[in-house]
Amino acid sequence: MLLCGVLVALVGLLAVLYSVAENNPDFLKRTGKSDTVQADASDKAIIKSVSPSDEIRVCPGEEIAIMVVAHNEAEVFVRLGATEYKAEKQGDAKGDTAFFAKIKMPTDVGEISSLGTVRAVATLNGETQLFTGPEINPVILQNSIGTTATQSGTTKIEIGNFNPTYIDVEQQVLPSISDAINRATTNSFYTPFTGNQMAVVAVDYADVKPSGNDSDYAPYCPSLPRGTMDFVVGESESVDPDEGTAEYYYDLSCGLKVRRDSVVLQPAYSMPENSLRVNSVYGSDGELTIRLSSTWKVPYTIQFENQGYYSRNSKEFYVSDFSATAISFVFNYTGSASGSIDCSASDVVSSAGWSVSSYDKTATLYMPLRNQGEFYGYSFSYEGDETVLTIKSRPKGISGNVVVLDPGHGYDDPGATGIGGAVKESDINILVAYQVKDALEAQGVTVYMTRYGDDDINLEGRKIFARTVKPDLFVSIHSNASENTSSIGTSVFYFKPYSMSLAENIYDEIVTVYRDNLYYGRSELYGEIARGVKYYPFSVARLEECPSTLIEIGFMTNDAECYMLTLPENQRLLGQAIARGICNTLS
Repeated sequence: MLLCGVLVALVGLLAVLYSVAENNPDFLKRTGKSDTVQADASDKAIIKSVSPSDEIRVCPGEEIAIMVVAHNEAEVFVRLGATEYKAEKQGDAKGDTAFFAKIKMPTDVGEISSLGTVRAVATLNGETQLFTGPEINPVILQNSIGTTATQSGTTKIEIGNFNPTYIDVEQQVLPSISDAINRATTNSFYTPFTGNQMAVVAVDYADVKPSGNDSDYAPYCPSLPRGTMDFVVGESESVDPDEGTAEYYYDLSCGLKVRRDSVVLQPAYSMPENSLRVNSVYGSDGELTIRLSSTWKVPYTIQFENQGYYSRNSKEFYVSDFSATAISFVFNYTGSASGSIDCSASDVVSSAGWSVSSYDKTATLYMPLRNQGEFYGYSFSYEGDETVLTIKSRPKGISGNVVVLDPGHGYDDPGATGIGGAVKESDINILVAYQVKDALEAQGVTVYMTRYGDDDINLEGRKIFARTVKPDLFVSIHSNASENTSSIGTSVFYFKPYSMSLAENIYDEIVTVYRDNLYYGRSELYGEIARGVKYYPFSVARLEECPSTLIEIGFMTNDAECYMLTLPENQRLLGQAIARGICNTLS
């Protein structure tokens, strides 16, 4: 969900979530500083956490929500400065539960650098505990004439408790990012194709498929950044792999097709032959950034050289492992490319060279890998007139890396339900995600979540968030459903071939937990439990920036397995298994 002000993603979890979590003292464990000696004894402390734990950036007059997880019999207040706010209880768990307080920001903050630090106060059986939460700071920006101004005319991304990213809309001629995300579902800016038109990508990243393909995305087709242009040659209909619903596309002259709700059409121009030139090369800590000048923003594809694929279940991009020896970026409509690229600073690619085909007017940037099968993602964007390509560095151990956890569904989308509708997939997903978060943070990993409560965030918003925090890995956590109510077990999905190793590492750990714990001694079921590592073009698995995967941890539609997923101990075991798989990948 994209708002002008900070959206503190702390809508209360529904009561069923808390009933599932009762007697689980580690539920929603968050970072914070307690001012009592009981802070390090989570089973005795009155307050377990305050969320958000990070700095909060706010606009004048904005209302924010603070969540305090504390003993459900406690009386809880939230203080900001000299003002105290009563925190109201959500749910009725026997142990800990969540309390919420809403704080209205002043309408005129002037040039105040800080509004203060949030403190939670809880009283239980005559004992009072004080817990320090986030600092609240106003959003202050510099406008185009250099004077200080509060946020205005700016689109801000804010998901969960992550600090915002700003987008300067004064220079944007295309729709704002919030409009673009809304259009992903409303399709409200559709322009009929009448011939002699060009499509201009109007969202941050537009999904594309090969032309002539009625359903699937392909790993060599990247998401095209805002501003990419191509000639429209027709329209077509396809299928959304996430929802199974119809998607509508413009067919492009380059051989790709782009979702028509992510572009705007304009009269076609006689475009010059594109020319690429290396402007600068910069390396830092194993990462390599190449800045190119380009005559115009042409579409491109990526090839994984010498990578083997095979077909299964009518999908043609399964891999047995990631075996590529080089990465190639292929630019369309390009007749010349020049400039040397020094790759000595990169710990992933060893060199780079240009080749130009006069036959199909493409220029290819060929980049051999230092080690076969070792590639960790890339970013591709436009900054002004420059094309910016960054080759991600390899992870250096576990501690210090960034992981994004994506608990699937939420808000008015519960996902699958189980046990007569009493248990929602969205609740199971986030409970397990918090267990993963705790286990990773104990290893020194920085963890962000796309939602911290029952938040409203669509698939595009989840990917925008991931691109904003620049993670080393992205893991989406789901629970499965089937018309066959006896289906059990786990499966893990990848899209990019370099994500296969992450998927396999997580899968192996989850299967071990199923066999050694959840279904211990039931060897006749082991074949059903292990449902495999699979290729599938789920939206959140299509990130280019890092290895990404989608997990189905178990079946909501099997009552017995669904019940097992509601048990805090099983959530802990599964969360730790996912964390081990992530750490095995990072190490």
